[in-house]
Amino acid sequence: MERFKYETKSGKGGVCGLDVRESPDRRVVILTEVSDNPGMSVTNACEQIVTQLAASRGWLDPVTGKMDKSTVWVEHYSGSSYKPLDDTFEDTWDLVTFTQAGGEFTSPVWRRLSQEALTKLVAEFGPEVRRQ
Repeated sequence: MERFKYETKSGKGGVCGLDVRESPDRRVVILTEVSDNPGMSVTNACEQIVTQLAASRGWLDPVTGKMDKSTVWVEHYSGSSYKPLDDTFEDTWDLVTFTQAGGEFTSPVWRRLSQEALTKLVAEFGPEVRRQ
């Protein structure tokens, strides 16, 4: 899993796990809370993370500021997201939708995904995503 460093409005940077899966016409982005994140959680910083990630990867149309292709955002927490590690924690996967205007993402809404729904969502991209 790749790691993505982000800045927050509070000025304290953070880091999250990043898994991007793409096809020619769509993308699934999984943001994972990591135990050594020194800053704001993925949940609390999601608007800033998504805005920075889309801009830094060149995913925004330079004229309209809209995403270049259909993108699904997923937030992930596992037992290894916490200190101390929690072996009893069941992974959670949430579909996160945003309002987008001018390259900024705001007003996140979370919807819990089952393991089956997550697997179906990423099936076209290769190996199945599994609970850790």
